[in-house]
Amino acid sequence: MHQNYHLTMKEEVKLHVGKTPEGKKTGRQIYNDLGCPTKMLCPLVDHSELAFRILMKKYGCELSYTPMLNAKLFSKDAKYRSRHFGPLDGTHELDRPLIVQFCSNNVDELIKSCEYVKDQCDMIDLNLGCPQNIAKNGNYGSFLMENWSLISELISKMHEHGLNNTCKIRIFPGMDKSLEYAQMCVDAGAEWLGVHGRLREQRGQITGLADLEYIKYINEKIKVKNNTDEKQVVISNGNLLYPGDIKRILDYTKCDAVMSGEGCLYNPGLYNFDAEKDDVNTAEGLDKIKDKVFPRVDKIMKEYFDIVLSVKKESPASLQSFKSHIFKLLRPFFEREIDLRNEFGPLNKIFEEDKYDFNTFIKKVEKRIEESMDEFKDVITFNEEDSNDEVKYFNVPFYRCQPYFRVIDGVKNNARYDIMKRDLEDKEGFLHSLKNKKQKIKDDY
Repeated sequence: MHQNYHLTMKEEVKLHVGKTPEGKKTGRQIYNDLGCPTKMLCPLVDHSELAFRILMKKYGCELSYTPMLNAKLFSKDAKYRSRHFGPLDGTHELDRPLIVQFCSNNVDELIKSCEYVKDQCDMIDLNLGCPQNIAKNGNYGSFLMENWSLISELISKMHEHGLNNTCKIRIFPGMDKSLEYAQMCVDAGAEWLGVHGRLREQRGQITGLADLEYIKYINEKIKVKNNTDEKQVVISNGNLLYPGDIKRILDYTKCDAVMSGEGCLYNPGLYNFDAEKDDVNTAEGLDKIKDKVFPRVDKIMKEYFDIVLSVKKESPASLQSFKSHIFKLLRPFFEREIDLRNEFGPLNKIFEEDKYDFNTFIKKVEKRIEESMDEFKDVITFNEEDSNDEVKYFNVPFYRCQPYFRVIDGVKNNARYDIMKRDLEDKEGFLHSLKNKKQKIKDDY
């Protein structure tokens, strides 16, 4: 990538270094206390709500983030708080370890929001990665990347208030600038650092692959606050498609953990395996544990539905996200069974149990799958044609949860890698490609 990036901020900025309260644990101590989790669920706008987090915990996720919560609204609006963070959120038996994520550009609003949730979570994350228009309009997320003074102030104040805090960032074009940015966040007081190996401009249909080399470089070079001998806790974000990708990414980047968002949305079984016993790198190995790592869509849909019903009174956000989750879980199935997709589609965004018999719908899906299994072999196979040295692809039956591959200019699957690799050779090339996209880019966070 191009190494020269013009920052809109002044070269001389006032950076804030948070003063560590006496007795406050380090990021490494917190990580150890939580059992050294390696498989994490990303914060997802409207999609990492309580019901889905409970499902992911059942399927091997070791730590989850809440959806991005708006600190301005959270600090001032009781209805907003109750809708997005109720009495069951952060309970130990259901929902821990848990990190609550806020977006903010105001210190007072952020600290007040943190005070509301600090006893119902293990850490609090500052969102510095959201690339969507809502973040641009609100001046938060990745659109704070040039305002280092404000970012360092937000983090340092959280740290000084004794809050266990993290931040999730995106990269700049240029490894040194990305490292400098990451180091600034850590020096301000971020105990953990989540690194999304994509530029701010990489979103929607032009998301492309995350650059693991950048994540590796930051993890190798980053120093903990005050230059102690401890290693900074760094989490790698991006390029998780199959269970085997987890070890591959950890081995390459040397990060403490991985986090996945989209990968888990389409396949909650991504983390559901025993690293010591299960072979997740071959088609033969994956086939033996397919019910765990590629669960049937009817079965996982029923599990998720039952969870939503169990928490609906305390978690309105879970009802609000239900329909969207079902469309993602059943994406490969709906591509074939159009009539059932059309039946489910007209439902209200916020699911109303009394107006639709969802259990009957589940039975229809189940019957359709049973009929298909008589016709198709329920076997996981290796897709040699679409695979390369960096990415492996597998053929998974349409009635099982599986990765989602974005379409770029009408091209699916592995071809996207070559397209994005060409576009990302330098910053100018990427922006030129982005500017000239003929198809309207649909935001998909």
